[in-house]
Amino acid sequence: MTENLPPTQGENTVTASQHAALSDKESRSEARRSQILHAATDCFCAHGFHGASMSAISKMARMSPGHVYHYFDSKEAIIEAIVDRDLQQFYTLANGLQNVDYMLDCMMAQLDVEDALRVTSCNPLMMLEMTAEASRNERIAAKLRQVDQLLRQRLLLLFFGPPSTDEQERLQQEARVDVICMLFEGMMIRGVTNPATRREPLRTVLKQTIGQLLQGSEGQIQL
Repeated sequence: MTENLPPTQGENTVTASQHAALSDKESRSEARRSQILHAATDCFCAHGFHGASMSAISKMARMSPGHVYHYFDSKEAIIEAIVDRDLQQFYTLANGLQNVDYMLDCMMAQLDVEDALRVTSCNPLMMLEMTAEASRNERIAAKLRQVDQLLRQRLLLLFFGPPSTDEQERLQQEARVDVICMLFEGMMIRGVTNPATRREPLRTVLKQTIGQLLQGSEGQIQL
């Protein structure tokens, strides 16, 4: 029988070095992916999905086109990665939405790109561009619908707790969350069509509206 001997100190050192090298490689790879996504976001917002070529994205990212293709095989793949990135950002912010004033901060910020980036780290122009592309690109549409379902499920749990066993009540809760999502998405459009809208009166009306939508919620909502 072969005896399983413990690894020597040298073997332990090599293994630790290999793990460190692998971790460093993964960190560099993730940094490169993030660099590409940041560059692609700027290109898509400036030139649109079809106006932003992979060559332009690689130039903005200061990489060769071949290097960009090593990480993403198409612009659709880049869009999907941006959507996933923004979804993770939303999950980070989600718990704060139990405070209606914070929700209003996030919602009002969608009227201005700089405000949105400062408050939520997401660019509303990018969302508008992705939505426009989804109207003619089924791959992007499927990704946005998948993420939308995850977001609505997260908000339902956050605002109303576990799903109601009463079908009518559950449908009402789902409709309320849909309206809140519409308000967020609508603010992105209003930021383009009416950027000079007066903030304070709008915030007052939105707070009243959200208060009505969340009446009777089981979550720890701070109105």
